[in-house]
Amino acid sequence: MANTTKRTTTTQASQAGRKRKHIDNEESEDDDDEEEEEENRNTGKSNNNDDPQTCKWATCAESFPTLDDLAPHLFKNHLNSRSIDFHCRWGSCTVTVDGSDALLSHLTNHLGQRLIHGCRWLNCGQRFASFDELTGHLSEEHVGTGRSEYTCDWERCDRQGKIFTQRQKVMRHIQTHTGDKPYQCTLCKKRFSESNIMTQHMRTHTGEKPYKCPEKGCSRQFSISGALTIHRRVHSGERPFSCKYQGCDKRFAESSNLTKHVMYLSPLALMMHIKTTINIVVLLLLDARTYR
Repeated sequence: MANTTKRTTTTQASQAGRKRKHIDNEESEDDDDEEEEEENRNTGKSNNNDDPQTCKWATCAESFPTLDDLAPHLFKNHLNSRSIDFHCRWGSCTVTVDGSDALLSHLTNHLGQRLIHGCRWLNCGQRFASFDELTGHLSEEHVGTGRSEYTCDWERCDRQGKIFTQRQKVMRHIQTHTGDKPYQCTLCKKRFSESNIMTQHMRTHTGEKPYKCPEKGCSRQFSISGALTIHRRVHSGERPFSCKYQGCDKRFAESSNLTKHVMYLSPLALMMHIKTTINIVVLLLLDARTYR
């Protein structure tokens, strides 16, 4: 009887101990959750891709519905114009790293996600740890190769459904959505979406001007071929860009000058166009009355 009582007492004590341990573990987990939530509030971190997000880079406070919306904004507007110091400017963070890749890796501490590069192709939604992985996914799974036509089906794309005749062009266009600029100048750390643009940029450091004007007596040289093409119109007198407004016959050697012309003079040109249209309508009405 005494042994039975002893065993019962021991069993009850063991059960009470296990219950106390279970309660302690629950309290410990609750404490960990509270500490994590507090840390997340302090750093702007979210464990849910679908939570509302606010950009806390320096003085930026733009809000986004999800991390998928915030990440491209961050890469396009803040990280691609980074100076050589590579300081993190998220909230009150003062961490300095030694390169752009390290900075991107560090930012996951704030964003609370390792897979911060989301594919927003229609009906996709996969996530990736790097630009390279996302770009490879887009290239292989969505864009493809060997087609006569390509389209961009990125969510809310202004060119959705419009045709690209070359694969290179649609991939370049997709970079405007992802914010990817994989080519980096080794001298100033500025980043570019295409290697040829970076090559042109490098000439601002070296002073190289490989494109020479072939016209006799002209010694002008240029760092990019497009600048030489525009310059040669000085010699030829060619003005291929014409104003399309009715009644305006101005032509320009550069498309940028045509854009300026339209921007500054379009109100006047538009008024002239409206006046001409009204006159035509009035004449048509008068003709119609005459033949009644």
